[in-house]
Amino acid sequence: MVQLNESLLGITNKIVEVKLFKYNVEAIRKFSFGTWTSRQHIFIAIKTNENTGYGENIITINTPDVSLDEWQSWSEQLIGLSISDAFQKIRDNLGIWRDRYTEMAEMALLDLAGKERKVSALSLLGLHERHEVNGVPVILNDDPDFVAEKTQEAVDQKIAQIIKIKLFGDLEIDLAVIRAAKKRAPRETSYLIGDVNTGYRREGESAGIDEIADNLKRLYEAGLDACEDPAALSVDEWVELQGKVKPLSLIPDVIMRPSWESVKFIKEGMGDFYNIHPGSAGSILDALELAGKIESLGAKLMFGDDSLVGPACTGWQQLAIAMNASWVEAIEKTEDSDGFLNSVISCNTDSSRNPIALDEKVNGFGLVLDEKKLATACMEVRTIR
Repeated sequence: MVQLNESLLGITNKIVEVKLFKYNVEAIRKFSFGTWTSRQHIFIAIKTNENTGYGENIITINTPDVSLDEWQSWSEQLIGLSISDAFQKIRDNLGIWRDRYTEMAEMALLDLAGKERKVSALSLLGLHERHEVNGVPVILNDDPDFVAEKTQEAVDQKIAQIIKIKLFGDLEIDLAVIRAAKKRAPRETSYLIGDVNTGYRREGESAGIDEIADNLKRLYEAGLDACEDPAALSVDEWVELQGKVKPLSLIPDVIMRPSWESVKFIKEGMGDFYNIHPGSAGSILDALELAGKIESLGAKLMFGDDSLVGPACTGWQQLAIAMNASWVEAIEKTEDSDGFLNSVISCNTDSSRNPIALDEKVNGFGLVLDEKKLATACMEVRTIR
C-alpha cells in the first residue's frame, strides 16, 4: 500500500461533519450471473467549516432497506480529525473497513483537501498531464432489440465511439447481442467491448483454454473488439488466452481488485487493456500505483464502472483524463442519475458529449451540490457530527 505524498500531509483543517445519503436506483440490469432490479448507492459529504468533499459507492444490490449503521460507525471516526489525519485513518483501515467505504472516503477527502488548499485534486496527486477521454455507454441486457435501440441512442447522441455490452456466456445469445450492436454501430465507426463476467468458465468449472478461445474467436468474427473477464482465469491463463485470441483484446477486471493486492502479481501479456474498476478499486491512491504498474507492463489503462451515478463519476473521469486512459465507463446515466443531477450546482466535467474534457480552473474535483435538493432524491440522510 502506498504512503501519503507530501501534498496530502500537513492539512490541519478539521472535519466537523459527515453526511451520508442513501440513493436508490430502480432499474433492471442483466448479467451472466443474475439480474439487478435495484441498487443502493451511498453518497458521502465530508465537511470542514468552509468546504465539502464528495464521494460515492454502491452499498448493495436489490436490498432497498439496507442499513447505514456500519457506514456511520466508520464515518464517526473521522469527526474531529485533520484532513491529513483522516487520510491516514483511512490508510490504516484498508482491508479492515469495507473497501467500498475506503475508496469513497479517499475520493471525498481528495476533493475536500483540494478545496481547502484551492488547488485541483489532480495536482495534489501529482497528476499534471491532461488528455481528453471518451466516455462509454454501457448496455446491460440480453434482448437484441433492446441492445439495438440503446446503441442507436448512443449513435444519435454522438457518444458511440466506444460502446460496452454485457455478454452472458451463452454463445448464441452473445452472438445475437453483438450483431445487434454492430448493425447500428459498425466496426468502422465504433469500438465494441463485451463483458462476460466470467460466463465462459466460472470458478470450479472445467472448460479448457482452447474451448474458451474458440468461443471468443466466434465473438470477434461477429464484431466484438475487446472482451472483459471472459472466464475465471489464473494470471498465466490470462497470458495464454490472450495469445490465442489475437486480434481480439482481452481486459482483466475482477483479478485487478483490490488495487493494493493486484499490483503485486499482474504481469505482461494478460491483456491489451487492464481495468481499474471504480467502486471496487478500494483506494484512489493505490489505484494510481496500479496504473503506473500497468503502464510499466506496456499495456493500456482503462477505467470501468460499477453503475455509479453520482459524485464518483466526475472524479473518475478526471483521473482518466489525467492518466491518459483509453476510455472511462463511469459516466452519469440518463434516468438513474436524474435525482443527483438535479442537485448539481457546478461540475467540472460533462459526460454527455465525447470526448470528455476538463476545465482546469477548479478546486478539488470541482463538484458543488445543493444538498437540500439531493436529500429530497434520497431514501435516507444521516448527519454525523
